[in-house]
Amino acid sequence: MVSTKASFRIMGKDLDPSEITNLLHMHPDQSHRCGDPHISKSGRRYADYTEGLWALDSSVDETHAIDHR
Repeated sequence: MVSTKASFRIMGKDLDPSEITNLLHMHPDQSHRCGDPHISKSGRRYADYTEGLWALDSSVDETHAIDHR
């Protein structure tokens, strides 16, 4: 099996993710502003984000078999 995933990301130092959400009328899978705290799902603290991010990730099951023709 081949694992394939795609994402659409908009990044920038002055990016305000809420502006992108309002413009696209879509909610991101991930977002943060420059300077926001970076804390992992396990609770580990990293350096604050240095760029803003607004991202959509594919919803395809990563174990989905791709037909090679």
